[in-house]
Amino acid sequence: MPLLDTRRSRDLIGTLISDIVLQLLSYVAETEREFIRRRQREGIEAARANGVHLGRVAMTRPDNYENIFGSGLSGADIMILLFFAVLLIWCGVSLYND
Repeated sequence: MPLLDTRRSRDLIGTLISDIVLQLLSYVAETEREFIRRRQREGIEAARANGVHLGRVAMTRPDNYENIFGSGLSGADIMILLFFAVLLIWCGVSLYND
C-alpha cells in the first residue's frame, strides 16, 4: 500500500500520513470485531430463546459410578471397568473428588 510505505518519504508528513492510515485501519478492524461479537451474542440469545442446547452433551455416569470410584482402584482398572477413555477418567475423578 503506497500510503504505508515509509521508505520513500521518511519526513514528518510521510510518517504522519502512515500513522493516520494505520490508526484508521485499526479502528475499522476493531469495529468489525465488535460487530462480530454482537452478532454472535444475538445468535446465541436467539438460540437459547428457541430452546437450543449449547455446549457439549452432558456425560452420563453409570449406575455403579460411586462404588467404583470409592473402591480405591487405579485409573487404569477403572477405565477397564467403565470402558471410558483415559481423559474422561481423570475428568471424572477430579469432578467426583470436588
